[in-house]
Amino acid sequence: MEVEIIKENERELIFKLIDTTPDRANTLRRTIIADVPTMAIDEVIFLENTTIFFDEYIAHRLGLIPFKTDLKTYKLPEECECGGAGCSRCTANVSVEKIAETDGEVLLSGDLVSEDADIRPVNPNIPIVKMRAGDKIAFQAILRLGTGREHAKWQPVSKASYKYTPYVVLTGECDGCGICIESCPRRALGIENGKPKIINELECRMCRICEDACPNKVLKIAGDPTRIIFMIESTGALPAREIVIEACRTIVKRLSQLENQIKEIKSEE
Repeated sequence: MEVEIIKENERELIFKLIDTTPDRANTLRRTIIADVPTMAIDEVIFLENTTIFFDEYIAHRLGLIPFKTDLKTYKLPEECECGGAGCSRCTANVSVEKIAETDGEVLLSGDLVSEDADIRPVNPNIPIVKMRAGDKIAFQAILRLGTGREHAKWQPVSKASYKYTPYVVLTGECDGCGICIESCPRRALGIENGKPKIINELECRMCRICEDACPNKVLKIAGDPTRIIFMIESTGALPAREIVIEACRTIVKRLSQLENQIKEIKSEE
């Protein structure tokens, strides 16, 4: 299997898996969503809250704030030497103490003060609660690593999807009229050697409007399951490339564990 990078930046990664199968792509997708750990607020201790929002509402909002994650420093609670009791290797702390000076003042994610400068909200402008003049809120929050298998707040991506690479199939003689190209709402079709061809694989949604527009009904759009376009968007907790690499490590680790278990079973027979 080969990987061809189509587009990459800190938050987005689009690549093509070549000479692969749908089950491999789906394994990668599910592992990214469910098994790549990130940091999120797991426990909130309210010291004071005179806003109109209940503690539970605010705690829920805090839990959904994505935080920058350092997988080299922190461990999952179940893998930590403390056994998940909560030490500096598996938890981080943030706190807030704020008094609103004017009506409509908003507590933002950037107001959270972290003990570890590397563990901070991805975006400092996420609103948490709107306050009235004189309102006070003070709390301490504990973050830990977790996975999407436990709760969606630990999912590292806002999008993880794939599609077969689309291509044109002609079932008869094409006269090159160009009607199918004009009908494409995403301008994914073009002409090559007098024949229609998909020139923008990312834009093609296989909606098949072009098939219906073809006057001779000889145009078909098909997908190649051996060439899969994979797209992920990070929440910002981890770089997009690191998410994919970590997912691949997890898959290899689990396959190795499965292999060892099979060997143990065979040795007992």
